[in-house]
Amino acid sequence: LNVVIYIALGLAALFAIIVFLSRATRKRKLKAVRKLHRTDLNYIELEDEKKEILAKRKELESSHPYQQLLSAKFKLKSIEEGDIEAAARFERIIENILTEFDSTETHLAEAYQAQIDAMNQRLQRIELAQKKLEIEAERSAYSFAGVLKNDDN
Repeated sequence: LNVVIYIALGLAALFAIIVFLSRATRKRKLKAVRKLHRTDLNYIELEDEKKEILAKRKELESSHPYQQLLSAKFKLKSIEEGDIEAAARFERIIENILTEFDSTETHLAEAYQAQIDAMNQRLQRIELAQKKLEIEAERSAYSFAGVLKNDDN
């Protein structure tokens, strides 16, 4: 009976140690990532570029000629059948957009999609680079030297 009690106490102590170590390493990992977000110049530059691209994409989604063309076409379809003046006005708007850019709807759509795709690809590369920096920060937090180093500030 004493042996069973000692084994149970040993297993409980081992479990408590494992739980404590897992919490400590998780805390160390989160701390390293937070520090990276605040202090790493490369990460901060990538974050600024990401914000800039998102702002440009948002602007593009509302001001691109293709979006203006789609908006005019949607408004044209939503006009009641008896309102000839409004229909003519939106048809002129559509024609003006196409002549101003000397293009067709298909070309405008392709140009719009190409710009959006380029922005999305750059965003993906930025997020990948940021994730790589985060993984490196986590690894350094788990390294033997990082574990021995006491930086609680």
